[in-house]
Amino acid sequence: MAQLDFTTSSLTTKHLNIKERALIEYLLKTGVRPSKIAATLGVHRSTISREIKRGTVTQLKSGGKSFRIYLADYAQRMADACRSRKGRKPKFLQCERFMEYADDLMKNSHFIPDAVVGQAAELDLFAPDERVCTKTLYAYIDANILKTRNMTICAERLFSEAIFFICAFNCIGLRVIIREPPYTLRSLISHETDQHSS
Repeated sequence: MAQLDFTTSSLTTKHLNIKERALIEYLLKTGVRPSKIAATLGVHRSTISREIKRGTVTQLKSGGKSFRIYLADYAQRMADACRSRKGRKPKFLQCERFMEYADDLMKNSHFIPDAVVGQAAELDLFAPDERVCTKTLYAYIDANILKTRNMTICAERLFSEAIFFICAFNCIGLRVIIREPPYTLRSLISHETDQHSS
């Protein structure tokens, strides 16, 4: 069943722009009251009161006396700064422990990002909201958020594909890959060399 008659009015709030702030500054200098400014701009008078409070700064006269005045450009800078702080924080700020863990494994143990995420998920080292997926980890590496760089990963990937190609023709190696998924490339090579030497 659809309701056609609404008893509540929709919100008509909007953000003030630099032109409206300049008009507020001009009208305040000419002595117009905040309620008249609100009527002129078509906003609630409390919006203008808050705007005047946020955009007022203390200035010094040449004699050393201070006075308070509303400045449109200062009010705009404050509004932009406030707006930039709103919204969801980046995921890497919520996953700092995981990022350090991933960086350590990729730099020191030569893990590739897929293996880092896989091991963290399998061993349940981090809660799901404390870790990122493989695609996001690669994006962080591309954005230089981690200490690991793409050159390291490219070399590890080529190395990994070459080893997999060797293991594909070796039944024992293939069985080992299926039974015990290696997390590091080094462990895979050492296992293969042990198999061939015995």
